[in-house]
Amino acid sequence: MVIIDHRNICKIASYSILSGTISSIFPTEIEEIAHRIAKRLLCLRLDFPNDTLAFADDKKPYWRTKYINQWYVTRGLEPITYKGNRGQSVWPFQTTPERMDKLYNELKLRMAEALNALIIEDVGLEADDVWGIIAKSATVPMVGVSTDSDWRQLCSIDKITVLDPAQNIKYCAPVDIRPKMICGDRGDNIMGCPKRRKDGTLMKSNWGIDGAMKLLAKPNWQLGLDGEILERNRILIELPCPLWDLKELEEALSSCITTPTTVTTEERDAIFTRYGLTVSVRQSMEDQAARSAWIESMRVKLQEQNNVAEKEESKDA
Repeated sequence: MVIIDHRNICKIASYSILSGTISSIFPTEIEEIAHRIAKRLLCLRLDFPNDTLAFADDKKPYWRTKYINQWYVTRGLEPITYKGNRGQSVWPFQTTPERMDKLYNELKLRMAEALNALIIEDVGLEADDVWGIIAKSATVPMVGVSTDSDWRQLCSIDKITVLDPAQNIKYCAPVDIRPKMICGDRGDNIMGCPKRRKDGTLMKSNWGIDGAMKLLAKPNWQLGLDGEILERNRILIELPCPLWDLKELEEALSSCITTPTTVTTEERDAIFTRYGLTVSVRQSMEDQAARSAWIESMRVKLQEQNNVAEKEESKDA
């Protein structure tokens, strides 16, 4: 079974006409992006022709939002909004975030039909939670598809692998989450452990990833760190959440699987055509070398766009 981080795939296949890094095939940005996402999903089906595909997707409100809020409030602290810092990033698209979100959902439904893929989503869970529950309880080999390094927590040589679809790298060894527990997850606005002076008093700065790695090399690395913050971050970062009853969640999640509507050959062709996946395009993608070349070109263009966005953010700062 292959579990695909749907929103993650959408994002790595989305780059803007405004970035000036692409030669556009379609007249509008939204059509251009829809084509590239659909084409990337088609490539995954061609890479795994005989496997069961499932699109895992986020569904708000996230459980982490409530957990973080309660953690701070019960300690008399000002709450920190989960993922609250993401809105500060420069939006690189002409298309609005609301319209882009609508497109991602549309593609999830239509491409699930065209590629005969399941959809798995439940209120409160993010895609990595879905993956964590399924991978942890798996009795058969599983492949996860995501650039999110958290997905690699459950890797095992014999059963669980994770494919980074941007770099085309397959991971079989589990990733150590302790550095992230110490320094937090700035992408999700999860704060890390504050540093302490030699006299034990708190500093204003938190541990960074390099410092956390050096700290972990010591046998007594936990000494001097805030145990409450470490445990909070473990609960937020570890997949699946250590507070959950895995058996109950596995049963609950099974009721949240949407089986795609059976479509005729003509209906499938209509879906493909809608997103520019003509017969000639689909035939060209059947060649693995051609797929790999196209994916690599997309990776380079996305990186160029990200570099432009980072420069704009630095300029604004």
